[in-house]
Amino acid sequence: MKEFKFISKKKKEKIKMFSKDNELSSNTMIELYDNNNLYLEGCLGVEDYKEDYIKLKIKKGFIDIYGKALNILYFEEKNIKVGGTIKSIEYFM
Repeated sequence: MKEFKFISKKKKEKIKMFSKDNELSSNTMIELYDNNNLYLEGCLGVEDYKEDYIKLKIKKGFIDIYGKALNILYFEEKNIKVGGTIKSIEYFM
């Protein structure tokens, strides 16, 4: 299982995350705004949802989000927005 991990330490900037060898798939894009909002295109479902942890299914694996007071702000079609204090993001194949 391959793993990608990002820990947010900067505030007030937009970060686009992608894999240089395209492991995440061309149908998946993650944007992180500050450490308070995460936008994911290509979400196929919510596998687990707790106040401090959300696990999202994507085409080639899972995205795990860790933090505090996490909420799903919206989920339409394959687009999802997560709010709260995001501490780390992990990708698993």
